[in-house]
Amino acid sequence: MKHPLVILRCPMVFAPAITWEPLPADYLLPDDPVDNIQQPLLAHALNDALDGAGWVKPEMLIAINMGLVAKVAGKFVVKAPDWFYVSQVQPLPAGVIRRSYTPHCEGGSVAVVMEFLSDTDGNELAYRDTFPYGKLYFYEQILQVPVYVMYDPYRCHLTVRYWQNGRYILGTPDAQGRFWLAEMNLFLGLWSGERQGFDIPWLRWWDRSGNLLLWPLEQVRLAEQRVESAQRQATQEHQRAERLAARLRELGLNPDEL
Repeated sequence: MKHPLVILRCPMVFAPAITWEPLPADYLLPDDPVDNIQQPLLAHALNDALDGAGWVKPEMLIAINMGLVAKVAGKFVVKAPDWFYVSQVQPLPAGVIRRSYTPHCEGGSVAVVMEFLSDTDGNELAYRDTFPYGKLYFYEQILQVPVYVMYDPYRCHLTVRYWQNGRYILGTPDAQGRFWLAEMNLFLGLWSGERQGFDIPWLRWWDRSGNLLLWPLEQVRLAEQRVESAQRQATQEHQRAERLAARLRELGLNPDEL
């Protein structure tokens, strides 16, 4: 007896249609306060080091708590990471202030996003694949951001995810505990010290050679230390010359005639 042919059909999963459109001028963006004082401090410290090193170029976009926009299945989706970087954006007309950023419409794709965790659930690891979408899903599947950085200041724990073959994989730090960000040609890691009255672990940049990118105030202090060192050396040389001249006079010699 022949058995009937049974065909099993698995349901097909279709990716939602994604379009890249700027937000309408009347779109109301959320104005949520930051969860703790460290979040803006960490973000501005990152920017200060980049700016002090002359790394920032006019065509770049480096933003803090600015909305990233995509239109998914006909609905605008906006997520505001604590920090993000785009290497090339279109210039804005004079007098226009950027209030959000839509990749592939206003410039290139987003290269790096960062989220600084709080003591409450901020949706940073949510993989919700339906509207309004979790942040992890949004960055991985919709924007496809190459690097997703998460820092937990409560545990001083830094993780970096790299986008490979359609999904994120956890990165491994080097021997110094730093992560290589090829999109920026820089290392990212933790550094403990004082800034603006806060003695905490900070997110810092290092170049390919392992040199720390200094904050502007650190550059000023380093320059002052170099001036003071040069002055001390000059004073020591002068004192040494004076002692030698005195010794020559004791021997009946005129140092000015030698």
